Amino acid sequence: SGSVTFSSTNPKTATITLKKSGFALGSSSSSNSGSASLATQAVTFSATAGNAANQNVTINLNIDSSVVVQAVLLDGNQLMMGTQYIISGNQVVLYRTALEPLVFGRTGTMNIVLVLSNGNQLTVPMTLV
Repeated sequence: SGSVTFSSTNPKTATITLKKSGFALGSSSSSNSGSASLATQAVTFSATAGNAANQNVTINLNIDSSVVVQAVLLDGNQLMMGTQYIISGNQVVLYRTALEPLVFGRTGTMNIVLVLSNGNQLTVPMTLV
């Protein structure tokens, strides 16, 4: 159990760090101000039990407190907050148990897209192993 921290130097890990407090989810704000960026550029996941990459996927953001994550998409399909992912502090955590059925039998790369209140999107490629 637990979560995996990913880093850009190891394709089996990924990190997104939110640097400011006040991060909120689900705001209907359409402001084009504020900034957000990825602290990590890619993540790895496996649907195979026992594989080291068969863990929750944690994405860390650098984000201005005026920007909120409005939605999380996996290859264009919106994930459900609370059951498929959570936002905890400065991290978006995609649950292993939610990802497994969505990626089972697939290979290659899928995109995780964070839709932001400032009108931007951040894309994190997820390599399936």
